[in-house]
Amino acid sequence: MNVVADIKQGSHTAFQQAYEEYHERIYFYILGKSGSQYIAEEVLQSAFCRLWQYRETLNEDLPLAAQLFRIANTIFINLLYKTAHEKKALNEYGSRKDGSATNDILYQVSHKETEQQIRQVIHAMPPVRRRVFELSRYQGLSYSQIAEELSISIRTVEAHVSKALQQLRRLITLLLLVAGIYFYYH
Repeated sequence: MNVVADIKQGSHTAFQQAYEEYHERIYFYILGKSGSQYIAEEVLQSAFCRLWQYRETLNEDLPLAAQLFRIANTIFINLLYKTAHEKKALNEYGSRKDGSATNDILYQVSHKETEQQIRQVIHAMPPVRRRVFELSRYQGLSYSQIAEELSISIRTVEAHVSKALQQLRRLITLLLLVAGIYFYYH
């Protein structure tokens, strides 16, 4: 049995077997590199989502482990670059800030508005996705606990969390862009 070929053909069973076999190894690999459980979880779920999304491009001549770890490593590196970029943008914003009371008030108002917009995005999510996201991020449940509580598969939980995070990332990216433009010109 060639697991790569089966996944490539769209076999959910083969994908589930791959997840069961490799999810802990990838998680601990990224955890060792990042030192962050959050990053390890994010990279893990993104890696398996990407594996499924681009399954037709898998190379049947390469071991699945090699392809999965390459995907996870690429996601991790991209995350590091993105984080460094955001940190640089925030540092530049901080260096332009003059520390006045006006800027502090603007920051507080902006912060409250951002929180409100994030709550609106979460509230606008489909009910199951919103519930999965809230259980994961606000109540700290593991994917398997969420799957059990909601009677859905772990893959479904991963997909919901991934889509929820994509929605929130788009909002945050837009907010950072708008804030950056505003503070650059003021």
